[in-house]
Amino acid sequence: MSNSASRGSSAPAPVTLDSLRSRIDSIDAEIHALLMERAQTVADIVAAKGPAPSAVVIQPAREGAVLKRRLQTHDGPLPPTIITHIWRCVISAFCDLQRTFRVHVVGLSGADGGMRDLARFWFGFAPALAEPADATVAVRILEREQGDLAIVPLSASGAWWRGLSAGGTHVVARFARPEGETADVLLVAGAMIGPAAGDTQVYAVSWQGDTPLPVLDEAETLAMSRDGAENFALLASPATVETLLDRWHQAGGDAIPTVVAVGQYDPELVSAAEFRALTSQKEPT
Repeated sequence: MSNSASRGSSAPAPVTLDSLRSRIDSIDAEIHALLMERAQTVADIVAAKGPAPSAVVIQPAREGAVLKRRLQTHDGPLPPTIITHIWRCVISAFCDLQRTFRVHVVGLSGADGGMRDLARFWFGFAPALAEPADATVAVRILEREQGDLAIVPLSASGAWWRGLSAGGTHVVARFARPEGETADVLLVAGAMIGPAAGDTQVYAVSWQGDTPLPVLDEAETLAMSRDGAENFALLASPATVETLLDRWHQAGGDAIPTVVAVGQYDPELVSAAEFRALTSQKEPT
């Protein structure tokens, strides 16, 4: 190749910090424009629904499907936990735009801050947080404020789940134990919130007498309580009510239990809010 040809060829421009930062600015502008487009679409949805105060806004089954799709296609340096948090903040903010809601967090002001961290991780800062006196009070609030949610640790005392039902206040998610807690946590929704997806059903079981809760195949005991001669248990299982009753009697249960479906959750999302390793204090290096 001649020297004149070499002089005539153009080498690609070197990548500089300024050019990379300019690209980030462009990406940020695109992200913001898409968020505004999403907000306008939500406004159009609200207009299409019309003045229907009873319309379902928060739909856990759809939200879970959106999150699982994002996580299944995710690839890159950002941890899945951060992707989960970003999408949960987006979803919650746009739900709050359609109808303002509150999240009632049992143990919100706990010294370890785990319940507050969990609430903010999953819902961001769009909905207001409130602290009920206990889990039973939280369920009573949802009976009145049917578009709200509550976060209840399974370590909460008393048979607080007695007020739950599939068509009323119901369970829509389960979270792995947050920092400072001794048990997992349930997300409970008012009657104006849709059901969750997933094949794990949650059942409220009650029976009379001193008969202990039998060991049931494919059933996890989430919580138990006793009030006088009446026993209460909260179970998680993929089985139907009829199958649980059959297994109860096969296991030698003498008492006749009452089994009521009170919600469900997706077991694949139980660990979606596990963020302790990312938020814990690290030693400087």
